[in-house]
Amino acid sequence: MDSGHQVSDHTVTHPLNLPALADAKIREEIGGAHDRIAQISGVAPKFFRSLGGAWSQRILDVATEHDMICIDWQVDPRDWARPGTTITDRLLRAQAGDILLCHDGGGDRSETIRALRTVIPALKQRGLTFVAL
Repeated sequence: MDSGHQVSDHTVTHPLNLPALADAKIREEIGGAHDRIAQISGVAPKFFRSLGGAWSQRILDVATEHDMICIDWQVDPRDWARPGTTITDRLLRAQAGDILLCHDGGGDRSETIRALRTVIPALKQRGLTFVAL
């Protein structure tokens, strides 16, 4: 996107039981989000991340049909649960090559922002770099 953000597919309605859904519903969730993002932004998403890291062959196939790369994470600070300082502690466990999962929606994200103000400089000081997917 123009401001350097990467917009990816994470389904239309965020169903936590995605692998258990019927094929048509999986296609609607993944393909529908993909198509809406492309239509609104003018850019088709390159990546798909399944909810809660729950994958199935059907999910992988539908994402691939839409030319998306499936991605997952290695470090989940569970910031969506707003656990305070544990966000920082969990993110500081990152190693080279890890994807860190942080949320920017779903309510008050002040604890995530506060944690990242500490974590990003600390990880850089350890020699890690941040790259856009």
